[in-house]
Amino acid sequence: ASWAADFQTARNEAEAGTLSALRSAIEAGEWSTVATALAAKVEAINAVLQKRRERQLKEGLRPAWADCTDAQKEELALAAAQRQAKGLMQGELDVEEAHDSSEAWIAEHESIATIAAEPVVEGNSALTLQ
Repeated sequence: ASWAADFQTARNEAEAGTLSALRSAIEAGEWSTVATALAAKVEAINAVLQKRRERQLKEGLRPAWADCTDAQKEELALAAAQRQAKGLMQGELDVEEAHDSSEAWIAEHESIATIAAEPVVEGNSALTLQ
């Protein structure tokens, strides 16, 4: 099987688990609480990722998108898709980047893992981002 087929299978399984946890929260009448809490978690993770991108740009570890050729953009997009697929198949939200293994990356990764591991809604440990 190709990595794309493995990715699709893992994605379907992850979606099924998430939908199951969401369904129980919705049935308990917690939908607005779940939606608000989930949005806050995604926002917090995106803030860490944005700071990482800014740091990587500043340190020369990542090229500015606007400065890339079409071939470089395609290469970067493919690498990002493969990291996402690898993360989904490994159950890892923030997969290590080959070009950045710095202490800063480790700290950012730990921040993301902490945010993802906490329940989206207090008392519902089945619903996390991991």
